[in-house]
Order: sequence, then structure tokens, then C-alpha cells
Amino acid sequence: MPARPALVGAIAAVVGLAATFTVDHGLGDALRHPERVGVTWQATTVPAPDQLTPTGIDDRFVDQILAQRGVEEASVMRRTVLDVSGTGVPTFALDPVAGGDRPGRGFGPPSHR
Repeated sequence: MPARPALVGAIAAVVGLAATFTVDHGLGDALRHPERVGVTWQATTVPAPDQLTPTGIDDRFVDQILAQRGVEEASVMRRTVLDVSGTGVPTFALDPVAGGDRPGRGFGPPSHR
């Protein structure tokens, strides 16, 4: 019986296992450290359809969020799809919401006070 096919099969199995562990480690790391993948906020809220206006979000909804205990910073995320060579690419922008002396949250590292 030739050894070459068995050796190729064993190598493929080891490479497959290494790839599986690498992907698992990467996913676990992203879940433990969301800031590494661009998530610098700790909570997300989605307004109900009646809280949307033709130009954005109803100010009363934003005020309710800012009034919650523990809210130090807030921003409104805007998402749009850009056409890049015929492919739709999602893009995001964070517009800071000023609430008293509270700054907005951007995509950068969290601020430490």
C-alpha cells in the first residue's frame, strides 16, 4: 500500500485542525475584546419606527437614552451602502450626541476619566 496518499491525508487533517483552532481563537478574542474589531461602545439601542423622523431620530428618544443611569457618552450611528466597483460596501458614521457635559463616542479607543 503506498504511503504517499496516507501522508497527504494526515497533513490535510493537521492543517484543517490548525485552521479550526485559529478561527476559534480569533472569534473568541473578538468576543472578549470587541474594541479590536471596532466596537468601542457597550450598548446599542434601536429606535422604534415612530421614533424616527425624516431627518433622523426624534430628540425625545435621544433624551431618554441620555437620562439613563450610567450613560456617559452617546452617538447616533448612521449606516449607508456605497457602490465600490459594482459591489455594495456598508459604511458607518457615528455622530456624537451632546448631552450636557457628555461627549459623544466615536470609533476610537474608549475615553478614560
